[in-house]
Amino acid sequence: MIQETRETQILDAAEALLTRYGLRRVTMDDVAEAVGLSRPAVYQYFSSKSALITAALNRFHTRVQEQVETELAYDGPLSEQLKRAIMARDGLYLEQRLSSGQIPWYLNTSNADIAKAFEAAQEDYQVMLRRHMFRGGVSAQSAKVAARMIISSSAGLMSMVSSQNEFSDDLDEFITLILNKVTPRGQSEATGAAGLGDDAASRIVM
Repeated sequence: MIQETRETQILDAAEALLTRYGLRRVTMDDVAEAVGLSRPAVYQYFSSKSALITAALNRFHTRVQEQVETELAYDGPLSEQLKRAIMARDGLYLEQRLSSGQIPWYLNTSNADIAKAFEAAQEDYQVMLRRHMFRGGVSAQSAKVAARMIISSSAGLMSMVSSQNEFSDDLDEFITLILNKVTPRGQSEATGAAGLGDDAASRIVM
């Protein structure tokens, strides 16, 4: 229990420092000082800066994924569920970029560890959106296409907008356009997915 608490304290400190100063400027000495430990003591919990970064990344992406899942469960139309999920993830990324004026540390894909973790998280995110749309009545193939379009559109918007409100407004339009594209007027996209359990959706939408 004490070890878990100390690891959490180290990860909290590392994430706060990384958010404030960025990946390159933060050292193990900085983290040690922030938690009141010696540098060798920090190495007892994390064998290297790379190991610490990886642990912080995994924790961060897990936290974001849990929030996305919460927003997808929102009691409302599919378009609103998708928007809330995207705002929980990309809206967070945008907020930190706008407030700091720099790319958030967890998106600094010039670092191999971060690039690998982000790629895995991106794939998980895409699968989550696909399965959710499929359960909502969108065909498997259309859900796959829509998830890719939503992710790429959101990434493009983040690079262009200058405020959260602008991002939110533009996101509304893009989600509506994309859903209209994959569910043509007068054509049902339902394939019996609505009401399927997680196992069934997982087998079909992969």
